[in-house]
Amino acid sequence: MNITAFTICSTNYFAHARVLAKSWLQHHSDTSFYVFLVDELHAGVNYRFDERVVVIPIADVNIPTFDTLVQQYNIVELNTAVKPDVFFYLFERKGCQKVVYLDPDIKVYDRFDELSSALDQYSIIVTPHFTTPIDDGESTTDFRMLGSGLFNLGFIALSRIDAVRPFLTWWRDRLYKYCYYDLTRGMFYDQVWCNYVTVFFENYFILKDPGYNMANWNFHERRLSKTGSGNFRVNEKYPLYFFHFSGFRFEEPLKFSRYHSRYTFASRPDLREIYEDYHTDLGDNEAASLAKIPCVYYERHKQYKTKEQEQAYRQLTWRAKATLWLTARARTLYARIK
Repeated sequence: MNITAFTICSTNYFAHARVLAKSWLQHHSDTSFYVFLVDELHAGVNYRFDERVVVIPIADVNIPTFDTLVQQYNIVELNTAVKPDVFFYLFERKGCQKVVYLDPDIKVYDRFDELSSALDQYSIIVTPHFTTPIDDGESTTDFRMLGSGLFNLGFIALSRIDAVRPFLTWWRDRLYKYCYYDLTRGMFYDQVWCNYVTVFFENYFILKDPGYNMANWNFHERRLSKTGSGNFRVNEKYPLYFFHFSGFRFEEPLKFSRYHSRYTFASRPDLREIYEDYHTDLGDNEAASLAKIPCVYYERHKQYKTKEQEQAYRQLTWRAKATLWLTARARTLYARIK
C-alpha cells in the first residue's frame, strides 16, 4: 500500500503512540509508521520498539521558527502547531505520496484501503465530529462543538504535495501565530482553522463513513457490535477502521473522557470491551511511568513564561506594583476573616 502514517507526541504520551503504531502495522504490515517526538530523547525509554516504526525528534525536522513556537505554546499547542511542517517533511524529504496523520490516542482496527483509493482522487480528506444534530444539554453538543471546529483533526489525510502545498503553507502560517487553546478568542489548536478547507480550497473530501473516527463526541449516532469473527462493526453495518480515545485517562478507566457527560458504561455496555482492551494496551506499554516524564520543551516554555512575567513586573510603575501588593494583601486578610 502506497500510504504513510504518522503521529506526533511527547514522551509522556509515547505509550499511546506505541499502541497506535502497533495497531497500524497489524493491519498495514506492508508500510512503515512515523512517530515525530516533540521532545528530546530520554534515557531509559525504549523508542525503538519495532524496526518498522521510525521515531524522529522534532529538532530533526528543522523548523525555522521552532524556538519561537516553544516560547509561545504549551505542550498540546506545540504538538499541534508543528503538524503542517511534519507533512512537508514527509512529502518533500521522504518522497511520500499519500500521508495520513492520526492522533496518538487512536487505535486502528482495519485496513485503510478505501481511504488510500480516495486519496488517488482527493488531495484533502477530513472527518466531521458527527453527522447528525445533538442538543440535549450534555457534553458534547453541536452548539458546544462550534468552538472546536467542524472537523476533528485527530485525523487528516493528504496526497500529492503539488496539490496540497497551498493548503499546507496557509495552515502552517496560521498555526505559527494562532494555535492557542483560547475559546474566548476563537482559537482551538490547529483544528478550527480547517473549517476553511471547504471555502478556500478545492479537491477535498468530507469522509462521513461512521467507521472512521468513532469517538465520545459521536456516540449518540454510533453503536458498536462484533461479528462472529471478532471484528468490530459500527451500527451493525460499517467496519470500524479506527477508534479515537480522546480525553480518556489511563488513571480513570471508568470514564470515557474527562469531557464527556452523556453516557456511562452502564448506559453504553457496547463500549466496555473496547475501552477495557485499550486500557490494558496502555498499561502493557508503560503508560503510567511514561506519563511522569516531563517534556523538555514544555519545561523550557515555562521558563520563558516566568521570565516574561518577571520582565513585565519590572516594567510596571511603582503605583501599579503597589496596587498589586494591596490587592494580594486584601485577599489574604479576607481569607483569614472568612
